[in-house]
This record gives sequence, C-alpha cells and structure tokens, in this order.
Amino acid sequence: MAFGRDTYTASGGSQTDFTITYSYIAEAHVTVFVQGVLQTEGGSNDYTIVTAGTVVRFNATVTDGKQVVLLRDSSRTTRVVDYANASTITESDLDNDSFQAFYMAQEAFDAADLIQEADKTLALADDVAVAIAIPDNVTTGVFEFIVQQSPELAVSFTWRAEAGAAEINSIYNLTSGTMVLTTGALAGTTGTDVKITLSSHTDKKIYVENRSGAAIVFGYSFRNST
Repeated sequence: MAFGRDTYTASGGSQTDFTITYSYIAEAHVTVFVQGVLQTEGGSNDYTIVTAGTVVRFNATVTDGKQVVLLRDSSRTTRVVDYANASTITESDLDNDSFQAFYMAQEAFDAADLIQEADKTLALADDVAVAIAIPDNVTTGVFEFIVQQSPELAVSFTWRAEAGAAEINSIYNLTSGTMVLTTGALAGTTGTDVKITLSSHTDKKIYVENRSGAAIVFGYSFRNST
C-alpha cells in the first residue's frame, strides 16, 4: 500500500476528477503526472485542487487509458515551520513540523517498495551507457525499469533483440517526457541530452544511457520472457 501515491487509469470518456487519498501539508507538495508528463496547477493551466483539497480536477478530459499519478512530494529542502524566540507555538505549528518528517519517511518507503520489485540495481553516472545482457536463449520479453531516486521515472516495454532484428514498444511509460525508447547500441552520448534512453539491439542486449545531468541508480527486471 502506497502512503503518498495515487495511481489511476482514466476511463468513462469524460473523466476529469481524481481523488487524493492521502494527507499533505501544502498543495505545492502534490505533484501530478499524466503518462509521465508533469502537469501544472492553475485555472488556466492543467488542473486545480478542489473539494477541500481532496480532488485533482483537470481543466480538460483525460483521454481514456492514460495513467494519472498523484504523488506527494514533501519539501526536503525547506522546513514548513521555523520557530523563533518569544513566538507563540500553536498546535498547527507542532503538527506541521512533525508531519513534514513523517510524510518524508512515508515517501521514502513508497520509493523503496517500488525498487524492491526490481530484480537488480545498477548505478550509472551522467553521460554513461550500460549494456545489459539478455537471459540466455531469450529473444523477446518484457523489461521493467525504474530510477531509485525518482520513482516516477519508470517504464515497461516489450522488446525483441536478436541477430538481424531489434524492436522496442512501450506498454507502460510513466515518464514519456523524460525517457526515450529506441533501437541500436548506445555509447553514453548517443541519445538526446537531459534524457534517459533505453534501447534494444541486435547484439542481444538492452542498453541504458543516462544523460539526465546527474548520476542515477536504477532497478530493472526481465519479465514474462519466452
């Protein structure tokens, strides 16, 4: 069970409202993704938060089948309460001070739970690529990938990788704005800058190239291979 993450698939042909099931301190701590693309809050932008802070309402219907993620991301750099000498301490101040640490701990557990679903993890510096050998005697299957520091950066895809043939097709891409799927070998600076590129190749390997601008640790799994 996720503590600060709600995941939905739009349906019904006219869905605009998605319920926030968790508590949070400030609306700025709720981040919203549609098919992995970060949305912008505001009446003239993508969505607003309504119904006493419990519902994300999009300004346009979300297309059926698209995945919507409502992610709590409590501030890790700025304290929400700053005590001062001779000031009045309220119940709200005390609550928010403890909630901030409590929520960040929950969010860390959410991220860890996602990573534990992966079979293996690897560290990858910026502008570096790694080639992951496909299990023996396997030419097609499903590959699952997630970035440990940013669990919203996740993708699943079907692949084919054998001599003379390479294919890759997304079946779940939460971060289409940040991640790129392609074919061919990757060398570290082959793909688009500020992106993470994943590729299948005729050498029977899956390539992961990190050009995100910072080092990453990612988990990966081969699933349902035949």
